[in-house]
Amino acid sequence: MFFLFFACRLFASFDTMSIPDLEKTIIDDPENKEALLQLGIKYSVEKQYLKAVEKYFSLLKIDPENFHAYNNLGIVYKKVGQFKDSLFCYQKALKINPDYYWIHYNIGLVFESMGRMQEAREAYGKALSLNPEFSQALQRLRDLSESTGKVPNLPAPPSIGILVVDSPDRQPVLKSLKGPPAPIKKDPSQTTDLSRSNTTKIETERKPTPEKKPASFVKSTREGPGKSFYQKSMDYLKKEDLPNATEQYVRCILVDREFLAEPDNGLIQKTLDLLEDRPNSMSDGLFFRGFLQSMQGKRDKSLNDLKTYLVENPKGPFWGDGKKIVDRFEAEIAALEASQRAKEAATRFSSPPTIALNATYTPRPDESSIKKMTVDEVLEQAKQLAREGRQRDAIVTLRTSLDHEPNNPKLLLAAANTYTDLLLLNGDMEAGKMAREIFEKILTVVASDSKEAGIAQSMVKELSGRIR
Repeated sequence: MFFLFFACRLFASFDTMSIPDLEKTIIDDPENKEALLQLGIKYSVEKQYLKAVEKYFSLLKIDPENFHAYNNLGIVYKKVGQFKDSLFCYQKALKINPDYYWIHYNIGLVFESMGRMQEAREAYGKALSLNPEFSQALQRLRDLSESTGKVPNLPAPPSIGILVVDSPDRQPVLKSLKGPPAPIKKDPSQTTDLSRSNTTKIETERKPTPEKKPASFVKSTREGPGKSFYQKSMDYLKKEDLPNATEQYVRCILVDREFLAEPDNGLIQKTLDLLEDRPNSMSDGLFFRGFLQSMQGKRDKSLNDLKTYLVENPKGPFWGDGKKIVDRFEAEIAALEASQRAKEAATRFSSPPTIALNATYTPRPDESSIKKMTVDEVLEQAKQLAREGRQRDAIVTLRTSLDHEPNNPKLLLAAANTYTDLLLLNGDMEAGKMAREIFEKILTVVASDSKEAGIAQSMVKELSGRIR
């Protein structure tokens, strides 16, 4: 992935100057913000990250609200895997310019690298809301929204480049570099004071000894409550003890999701391959499979596994964790359905309800007959009456049934919709008020994150804007 560096409009002289010339400029003028920013970019492209960070922090001492310095710091931190620091810097940039859509996209890339797919989706969605034509964010959102299959890798450019704001509308434009940067040998003794903004030092890159093969199992140097679980997991994996390796890894992620940024050394895929057809081959295997699928963005599969686990293991060690994930997924689904219902409600108001032509006359059932009907039978009867244009007969039928089940969400919703039809067909404001009153009652008898609540909320809002 190439760097998305956003810089202020740079004078052509700074853009073309070499690093030594820029350093000389800084010596002559230590508070030259354009030169400091350009130096940070050039050092970053050359992978001299410590020097780049020094320049950005020198710039922030002069200009604490410099948007581009914080954004570029966020990119550097992500490049070296310090995701918490990267997010911190992006959030600082957002406080300065909350509507800059590239920042939200960059945040999405960080969350995606950490395995926090839902937060990545939200960030890409925010970027798209600010710029509906932002094709990169749209593509990442589509990739992450697929319910099955592997999420495609993050896009990489054909060559190294940076994005510099130097166009009239101040939007990023790609500026390629000629040839790849030469490898830079780093001095392990180099240190940089990054105490500002609670960020930590960027570790010096160590070039592996050519004679030695890279380790098969990478251990973590990250500190945190999940470290001991992670190290145990890798030890078990090296011994090919997959059940214990999986359990320790899952416990690690449950207590500290930042460890998703650490290499899993193939553990996740090995576990999913084993549990695909044999979920009972591990204790709590259904939970492990559902949990790991949730990390891959496979919501539907994850939800099925976790729901089954909750039913079959009411006293299981991961019951509470499974319940949290299920609740989160169901809230997401309810929110999507509510949004769809809101769109449907708006469509209803844009055109009057249809009435069946040449319909046969359906006698309205008497009270004693309605009392003997099931709720579904009452709803079907009311629907038929409404199709014949007899909304008031439909309301009488529904009201009679509601006398016996006053809090039945299905009956309430049907009655509210029928009153709404009277408003649309006849301009009956009293019917509109009754519809709003019933929708408000629905909100008191159903769960706040339910589909019915979403419909009721959107309809109360629509009706309130129409009733005089």
